[in-house]
Amino acid sequence: MLPKERYDEWLNGHDPEGMITHDINAAVTIADRVAIFYAGMTLEIASSEDFRGDGQALRHPYSKALHAAIPANGFRATPGFQPYSDNLPEGCVFCDRCDRKTERCLKERPEFRELRGGKVRCHHAT
Repeated sequence: MLPKERYDEWLNGHDPEGMITHDINAAVTIADRVAIFYAGMTLEIASSEDFRGDGQALRHPYSKALHAAIPANGFRATPGFQPYSDNLPEGCVFCDRCDRKTERCLKERPEFRELRGGKVRCHHAT
């Protein structure tokens, strides 16, 4: 991870098409849009602006959990573990860690759909 000053320095003269990072602060500093992946699957595509503030604009429970894990937001961890790629759940890949899961989540993989200017893969996102 780089401090913000270094991101700014790196960006000078660069126009990245894409970037892969585990640092949400870096992603929202550099990018206009952020894709959130979990267990090899895209769960949400959101505006960087959606990650700023209280995170209420985020659509997927995992995106909200990542927002809560940012140190400035309380550094709250999400209980549980990511599944192995050779042992993914039948339904939603995040269902074992999600506080909103239902029977539908356990059995049916959500479609990737447009919602409020972004895209999300969740049965319960509104």
